[in-house]
Amino acid sequence: AGTRIRVRMNETLSSKTARVGDRFTTTVREPVYAENGSVVIPVGSEVIGRVDTVTKARKGGDPGSIDVSFTQIVLP
Repeated sequence: AGTRIRVRMNETLSSKTARVGDRFTTTVREPVYAENGSVVIPVGSEVIGRVDTVTKARKGGDPGSIDVSFTQIVLP
């Protein structure tokens, strides 16, 4: 819990087109280490996510928002 994982999005998410339930993938850019120094999530792992809520941007400058959950990590 609370561990940051640096990832790169593999596709674009937009509040204009995203729908609740959409799946997306990211790729791990930096290894994640356990407390003992061993790599537990190597670079190149795929993190799969799901769109939970979407608020579309509105005219007048109100930004949109997308809430997501990460559901799975696939090791290379």
